[in-house]
Amino acid sequence: MKAILVAGTHSGCGKTTVALGLMAAFRKRGLSVQGFKVGPDYIDQGLHGMVTGRPARNLDTFMMDREFLEQSFYTHSSEADVSVVEGVMGIFDGDFGTWSVAKLLGIPVLLVVDTFGMAETLGPILKGLANEARSRGIQILGCIFSKTGSHRHIKRLTNSSPIPVLGYIPRDKRLHIPSRHLGLLVAEENPLGEEEIAYLSKVVEENVDLDRILQTSIIPGPSKVSARETVSNKGGVTKTVLVAKDKAFCFYYQDNLDAIEASGCKIQYFSPIEDESIPNCDGIYIGGGYPEVHAKAISKNKSLLHSIREMAMDGIPIYAECGGLILLSQGVVEDKTFNRMAGVFPFDVIMGKSPYLGYRKVELLQDCILGKKSHTLKGHEFHYSNIQFCEKFDEVSKVFKVSDQYDSELFQEGYRLKNTIATYIHIHFNGKNPFGILS
Repeated sequence: MKAILVAGTHSGCGKTTVALGLMAAFRKRGLSVQGFKVGPDYIDQGLHGMVTGRPARNLDTFMMDREFLEQSFYTHSSEADVSVVEGVMGIFDGDFGTWSVAKLLGIPVLLVVDTFGMAETLGPILKGLANEARSRGIQILGCIFSKTGSHRHIKRLTNSSPIPVLGYIPRDKRLHIPSRHLGLLVAEENPLGEEEIAYLSKVVEENVDLDRILQTSIIPGPSKVSARETVSNKGGVTKTVLVAKDKAFCFYYQDNLDAIEASGCKIQYFSPIEDESIPNCDGIYIGGGYPEVHAKAISKNKSLLHSIREMAMDGIPIYAECGGLILLSQGVVEDKTFNRMAGVFPFDVIMGKSPYLGYRKVELLQDCILGKKSHTLKGHEFHYSNIQFCEKFDEVSKVFKVSDQYDSELFQEGYRLKNTIATYIHIHFNGKNPFGILS
């Protein structure tokens, strides 16, 4: 089994460029590649899927149970020739960051170093990082310099490095991936075409020692991996779960979608932007994304918004996260412009300038479609908006008691109306039934 973890010195150092470049170059060699992303990020794993041609997976030591994380990694890695894991932030940042996944799974690390404006100072920095890695039981195979300048610059860097240098990525505007306030453009917006991917592959092939990376990326397989559980259909009846999926709603953990199908349900995708109505179903899952960016187009789709509201009022189970919460609000306000949404919940959503973010633990305060009272779920919060109640909401209850990663209680959330739940928290379900309609 072959795997490499692309870590970095800090956010923005070039991890995504190197990870995507390795994936593209390996595929050009005829290898099947499985992508993974450390942490709760949705955008990078979407780009991985564009390059590899197969769904990428998240690896998160906070949100995911250890057994499920190992099962997911080894199962999907065994189905490919090589796995490329992209880290998050700097290699040692956070209690549940890149280093925790490298240590848990024993994956060798390829360190990406932003060398812009640096030369011999690189040596002491890498020496310190290498010493810290050894103390934590992490193997650094080598480094790749990013944003390099002249050949003289590369030579000075190489002579200063105490760890093997496996390549470099020159400063090049063509390697830039378009972004917006929350990060890179999502895969559904097609930020990387065939030409861009081919060019990225070419740069990596010419400047990175791919043979050495492949030769040294062998990891031991697990002693035992539990088989993935599936739930049989009772009575042979297949239930249908509608999932909102377009350029406005595209933030989903692939594991959660797999859990829906493994539970004997059929997923049918719909677009809140394009589709005028939605068919009869047994449940609806509306993930996050950028509905505020496409609010005008969504607001014009009155027939679809009406059908979602009618299903909510009829008691159809609906689970909505972050962007989904916005869709179920009365409307979203940005720069004093109001765009009406489905109007299921009695609040407006106001876009702000500062993010709310962090890991979250959720204790259910009552039985609901997500589980029984006192059941605990884990997830992540990252949004720029907040809600403003605009009328009495006697029928709306809060079913989440929310704490941070350190068990400090924060607030109550998880807005419930009949069988509809809306939340800002993106929950990972660890391969279990995402909501009660699947049992």
